[in-house]
Amino acid sequence: RCADDKYVAIICIQERHWQTLARMIGCEDVLDDDRYSERRRIEHEADVNGWVNAWTQTMTQPEAFERLREARVPVAPVRTVDDVYGNEHMLARGSLKAMTHPQMGDIFLPASPIRFSDYEDGELAFFPELGSSNAEVLGLTAQQLDELKSHGVI
Repeated sequence: RCADDKYVAIICIQERHWQTLARMIGCEDVLDDDRYSERRRIEHEADVNGWVNAWTQTMTQPEAFERLREARVPVAPVRTVDDVYGNEHMLARGSLKAMTHPQMGDIFLPASPIRFSDYEDGELAFFPELGSSNAEVLGLTAQQLDELKSHGVI
């Protein structure tokens, strides 16, 4: 958690990431402590999380993100739904599509961020309404469907 009540996700994929992070948060003394070695650090996860949280709470999410990124520690801002839906970059890239749903009104739908140069992006579509394909799927007439509905079968 950061000072602005937002979060960053930090992952130390390599030991050098952990060493950089420990120095950044003022815990370089634990680098020589066997309890915080690569194989045993998980046993003391609460300690490590406490140190990291104390450090991240001294700055805003953008500040923490930028400092960790500059230090080459894998980090990402944890975004809220509002952060994602208002993200101009995601909209411009097509990762979010603004659409109008017949019942829910204006909404955003996630789209695949993967792009292939030789293929057009598929169009997003809403799922059909429940039961809207009953006649086609069941092979029944409208009269037969009405009868099944009246008996509570479908």
